[in-house]
Amino acid sequence: ILWVEVEDKYCMLHTKERKFTLRQSLKDLAEKLDPSIFVQTHRSFVVNANEIEDIDTSLFIVRINGTEVPLGRAHKDELIKRLQML
Repeated sequence: ILWVEVEDKYCMLHTKERKFTLRQSLKDLAEKLDPSIFVQTHRSFVVNANEIEDIDTSLFIVRINGTEVPLGRAHKDELIKRLQML
C-alpha cells in the first residue's frame, strides 16, 4: 500500500499496480495498519512513510510514486517527527 485516501464512506487503497476500494472508515483502517510504517498526513489521507519521495512543507504536499498527496497543517509536525525517527 502506497497511501490510503477517503472518498465519501469509502477508503481507496492505492498500490503500485491498482486501486482497491473498501467500505470502512479511515480511523478503523488506520488501526489495522502498522503504525511504524503508516502515518496520517491529512484528515483524509494515510501514507506509507517508506514510500515518501519528497515533502514540500511550503506547499503542504507529500509526493508518493509521482503523486501529490495533501499534507494538513495539523499533521505536518507529526510527520516530520516520525520521519526523523526512521
